[in-house]
Amino acid sequence: MRDIILNFPEQVKKGIELGRQTNPEYRYENIIFCGMGGSSIAASLLTIEYPRFIVHQSYFLLSGVTRKDLIVCTSWSGRTKETISSYQKAKELGIPVLVITKSNSELAQLATTNKDLLVALPQENIQPRFAVGYMLGATLGALGLDHLISEDEITPDTLEEIGKEIAQKIDKKIPLIYASTK
Repeated sequence: MRDIILNFPEQVKKGIELGRQTNPEYRYENIIFCGMGGSSIAASLLTIEYPRFIVHQSYFLLSGVTRKDLIVCTSWSGRTKETISSYQKAKELGIPVLVITKSNSELAQLATTNKDLLVALPQENIQPRFAVGYMLGATLGALGLDHLISEDEITPDTLEEIGKEIAQKIDKKIPLIYASTK
């Protein structure tokens, strides 16, 4: 697990490279990210900086979504039912879709068949929460937002030192983080 965490910066770099290959049009009113669990972490992080980005974690789509919006379906496994449902509803409504998933997945096959934008992620056998770097990088690269991350800021040594400082402050306490969905 430590190796996976320390590989986070490399995941981000690789994700950015993969995402840059898609080049979607950037003139969307809203960008709605459809994904569940660990596959939605990257999108949730981006909503902090971009309030017009919306994270949708359910079946189908939010009401009011139009062809002026972009649906971004993220699924590490590519077989998450809620994400596939959102993808299918977007296609039915003629809404543009960007898919971020593993290349051999069901969701990737749908995107390829329908000629949608696809960022094909590596076939690593890790949990979605440990693939956040890939999905964050792919999203940033695809949407032209990779300037938000400086490679100097995400070095493994720096991240490990910050982690140690946090662990020392926590000590034997159990942190409780309470916040609204905003």
